[in-house]
Amino acid sequence: MSTLHGSLAELPLMLTVGEAAEVLRISRTTAYKLVELHRSTGGRVGLPHVRLGSRVLVRRVDLAAITGA
Repeated sequence: MSTLHGSLAELPLMLTVGEAAEVLRISRTTAYKLVELHRSTGGRVGLPHVRLGSRVLVRRVDLAAITGA
C-alpha cells in the first residue's frame, strides 16, 4: 500500500494489522503473531492492539511508540 509510506502523522488513527505490518516492515503473519503474543502476555510484549467486534486494529500512537517517531 503506497499510501503508508509517508510520515506517521499522515496515517489514520487506527490501522489494520496488515497496514501496521507494512509500516513496521514485517510480514502480516508476523504482525498477527505479535498481536497474539500481546494478548497472551497481558500486554507485556508484542504488538499493542484494540479489538472492535471482530476487527483487530493498531493505534497510530502505538506505532509511533514502537518506532520512536
